[in-house]
Amino acid sequence: MITVGDKPVVCFDVDDTLIMWSKSHGSEISEDKKINIIHNALAFSSEFHQEHVNNIIRHKQRGHFVVVWSAGGGEWAETAVKALKISKYVDICMSKPSWYVDDMPCESWMGKRVFIHEEDDDWEEDESKW
Repeated sequence: MITVGDKPVVCFDVDDTLIMWSKSHGSEISEDKKINIIHNALAFSSEFHQEHVNNIIRHKQRGHFVVVWSAGGGEWAETAVKALKISKYVDICMSKPSWYVDDMPCESWMGKRVFIHEEDDDWEEDESKW
């Protein structure tokens, strides 16, 4: 069992959050944002989202517990973290949760949520539930 304690926890998704697959298909990959990944003997090239990678580093430097997750599984999340060369900033790689069980809705306890807008590579903070 892993006990995190009272550190703030921040979670980052892999696909189309850290690694931008939808931006890479059918378009030229920017060399300064290019990432090469080998997973399960398959090689991929895509772009990474520099600001989100920077956010992981900043959160870790502030003492946060950093989780990287993916619906593709914990091993895929770990592969992405290693390819991005941010292993020292990430505490856990895991599968994306399918459910949560709690006595309260997530809106009542979950902090800041950030959404990616695929069409313009912009992001916004959803403060409506603060």
